[in-house]
Amino acid sequence: MLRSWNFSFQAGIVLLIMTNYIQELRDVIRRLHGSEATHVESVPVKETFQGQTVWEGIVEVFDLKDHPTAHRAYAWAHDTDNPKNPRRHVAVLHAHQVKSAEDAVRAFIIQESRMAQQKKARKVGRPKLPKGEAKGRIVPVRFTRNDLKVMEAAARARNQTVSEWIRSTVMGRNIEIWYAFCPDKLHIPLFEIDSPPKQRDYCHGCGCDKELHGIDKGYVSHEERNNRLASSRPLSNPDSKPSPSRL
Repeated sequence: MLRSWNFSFQAGIVLLIMTNYIQELRDVIRRLHGSEATHVESVPVKETFQGQTVWEGIVEVFDLKDHPTAHRAYAWAHDTDNPKNPRRHVAVLHAHQVKSAEDAVRAFIIQESRMAQQKKARKVGRPKLPKGEAKGRIVPVRFTRNDLKVMEAAARARNQTVSEWIRSTVMGRNIEIWYAFCPDKLHIPLFEIDSPPKQRDYCHGCGCDKELHGIDKGYVSHEERNNRLASSRPLSNPDSKPSPSRL
């Protein structure tokens, strides 16, 4: 008698779980396809490929009410590896190439494969920029044919593309200026080419007069000129490379 009671209790639990599961799938069908669904049957499906099982489970079959294109749907749910969405629901409509639960599973597998390939394809190309950085902006500029010939020749002489040459010319260290060294804070104050510094002069880094040394001419960038301070020893000419040390 006790064994019979336990069996009945367990059967009741299974029936309750199944009823809730079917209702869950009916709600999904209503949300995705806008139609009321009536459960018809449960169909076990096992799909294999080259001798390997690629999908195995139970597909629930539903009849649809007043759906414009399909009279039946095939639905199931499965667990995922995504902690934010641990359970996924699938509802496939009966269609020209989907006439059974097995067809619905095959259509689902094909769609998943296509989505995985598209996801891989999107990864090819420009790598993601670090957070907070934006892509460079393209600024349209019109040049004459003679202008382009001159720029192409200059770029070839520096073993650069025309774009690289324009950027280096506009933004590079190509402005001639006086500079000196401030020993206290290791600043390199800059002075306009028509106003060479004196041995004791104003250091823009310290904000006061300092004993300067190493006074000379060199080439700096627009930004350095605007800041009145060099980030490293100015270049001896616009085509040279910066020295490895600051002083």
